Amino acid sequence: MKTLLLAGAAALVRAVAAEDKAAAVFGYMPADMVRNIQCQVCKTPELTGTVTDSCCNYETVDVATQAHFHPLLDELRTLSFFRYFKADLTKECPFWHSNNQCANRDCSVCECAKEEIPAKWYAQDEAAKEAREREAQQPCDDQRGEGELSKIDRANAAVGTNFNPWSTAAIEDDVPNEDAMIYVNLLENPERFTGYSGNSAWRVWKAIYEENCFHSDELCLEERVYYRLISGLHTSINTHVALDFRFGDHWGPNTNMFVDRVGAFPERLQNMYFTYLFVLRAVGRYREVLLNYDYSTGNAYDDQRVPEHVLRALFDVDNTAFNASCRAPRLGRPPARPVSAQV
Repeated sequence: MKTLLLAGAAALVRAVAAEDKAAAVFGYMPADMVRNIQCQVCKTPELTGTVTDSCCNYETVDVATQAHFHPLLDELRTLSFFRYFKADLTKECPFWHSNNQCANRDCSVCECAKEEIPAKWYAQDEAAKEAREREAQQPCDDQRGEGELSKIDRANAAVGTNFNPWSTAAIEDDVPNEDAMIYVNLLENPERFTGYSGNSAWRVWKAIYEENCFHSDELCLEERVYYRLISGLHTSINTHVALDFRFGDHWGPNTNMFVDRVGAFPERLQNMYFTYLFVLRAVGRYREVLLNYDYSTGNAYDDQRVPEHVLRALFDVDNTAFNASCRAPRLGRPPARPVSAQV
């Protein structure tokens, strides 16, 4: 969860910064295509003033994103710790039967070869695998170990002390099948259009919105925040899909899709900014943990760069306008400005 906060922040930063990235590719496009893109994007409303339910304004968030967060997080995602992700891609959907077949080759996810997996992680996985195999080969009596010695004679226990304490049982579905886990290089599998659409995609988002009971126009604060977070995430995903869309044999920004799904809806854009600020705030609250986290992968260069970038992302900011715009209670910090904690 802790490292996913930074990964989520990086994804949202890229979504907020998407307009600048699209502008950067204009120089490689024919003039008529550039004019068409500009015509479409001009339909997107310009956001000004304060981001609702926060204490920041759009203008200073944009400046801080482009000048500080985007460069740092864009490089962070290329380093080993954030580049490689471990997942079980064969796990069944727990909510409904899902047809996992897709005719589009871009739906597939490329598994990392053994040689590509960070050396330290691979060694840890192999050690854990050997331990599981040894445990599986042990008779049940041996697996109990000193269980017999842990029995307690409660016959003479004082009144009020003979009770069964609470115990935490692991939910079977939450226990990962380590033998089915693989590593994925996220740079080789970027967030973009994969052809996943139609009823399957529609059913996912329909369930997310409807099963969370967002049916009333008068939501309490907690419900409104929750809805805005989901909407902001949805908007971020659509922005990435539109930014890197497949047109036959090449990829590029699909401005029509962006306007139809995001740009023509001011509320969706506002919710994306709100979600971005919310994630930055969460990162700020976790900053002490993030600063002391073990980011080692066995790659000496990357292992040095990651903590440095995390430190800079959390504290090393000098943007007076952003600090003035995004004031909030501070939670104790090193002698520097933790902008993430002010959002």
